[in-house]
Amino acid sequence: MPNYLVVTRFEVEHGDVHKSITRILSQHHDGAWMTFRQIPRDKLARMFECFRTRWSWDLANEQLIHEGFINVLKKRYRDIMRQLRIDSTMLACAVHEDMDPTNYLQFDKIRDFPPPAISLEVWRELCKRWNTKGWLNKSKNGSKNRRSADSSGKSSRHTGGSMGYAERRARMKRKMNEEPNFKRIFLDTHLTKECKQKLWDGDIDIYNLEELKFCTERAKKVYGDYLSAMREVYGPNYSEFPDDPEVWARVVGQGRTRRVYGIGSSDLDYLVTGTSSSSVGSAPSHAEYQRSQEELCELKW
Repeated sequence: MPNYLVVTRFEVEHGDVHKSITRILSQHHDGAWMTFRQIPRDKLARMFECFRTRWSWDLANEQLIHEGFINVLKKRYRDIMRQLRIDSTMLACAVHEDMDPTNYLQFDKIRDFPPPAISLEVWRELCKRWNTKGWLNKSKNGSKNRRSADSSGKSSRHTGGSMGYAERRARMKRKMNEEPNFKRIFLDTHLTKECKQKLWDGDIDIYNLEELKFCTERAKKVYGDYLSAMREVYGPNYSEFPDDPEVWARVVGQGRTRRVYGIGSSDLDYLVTGTSSSSVGSAPSHAEYQRSQEELCELKW
């Protein structure tokens, strides 16, 4: 029987759903699609039908579920393709001792080592398309920008690792036995390792800018500006008010764009307030069932 899917947990934090979508993509990856846009619509439709056999949902939420499915694929596709190149490189390194295991752009060699679930024909075509001057320059420029340092001379944009912000929020909730506020999540991903531990030990207050040590000057400035903006909006007792996504978006100067500093492409409202911007009501007949499923999901986390 398919697992029941709760819309409010679909795109924002449901790791099992994301893994399921990734597996479905690998099972249907029979074309040399360099980008998400190159995936044929009929192929996406078949993938969604496969997804339907593994998950069920209230039909009233069909459109939201489909949009969420597409958005997960779209957001994760670039990372998925990069992982395929890494997997192929590891396979090739086992045969070619002269290969650099940290260089995933050695297409003349990895072309003969397709990752699992990708046919040799499709893999060779992908390597051919990647191994062009235009794509290689774009890839190198992107890597350079990601490594570029800020005014403090540091290149790390955050210290949260590869874990998504939404997943981190869920894990912090279990660890703290309460819903973490956005300030704690931001600090947990933008403080130095030593300072982060002091925060968890209770030796530092989240409002003490003098003792908080950030991984970049930008992170320090943005956090300080956010506290100041909250004070302006809510007064001297602003710490008693919940975090405000509108204030954060205004401070970072990006509005509600696709990617917001400190948020990435995650749901701004969910990360700041704990409530998804796409939350919708469910049919009354499913209310009790959904509550039990949410409780089960919390136990899994």
